[in-house]
Amino acid sequence: MEYLDGLARESRGDVELQLETARQGLMNAHHYTEALAQMNEALALFRSAGAATATLAQALSALANARRQSGNLDAALAAIAEG
Repeated sequence: MEYLDGLARESRGDVELQLETARQGLMNAHHYTEALAQMNEALALFRSAGAATATLAQALSALANARRQSGNLDAALAAIAEG
């Protein structure tokens, strides 16, 4: 877990790394709360930066999957509908 904590700290400011850390490391370790927080932050940064549609779709897909794995199916469907 220390490795994931360090990677999460290092990813601040690098939105793509932040999303990847949440998607791979935290989700694989079943740390859904932390993963969802990082994914939501990354998605907000992508939106504010005017990211390409494909980038937003990828982030929303990862968010939907994380929400599904954490048991929040309604929120997962909302992310899918948004994408």
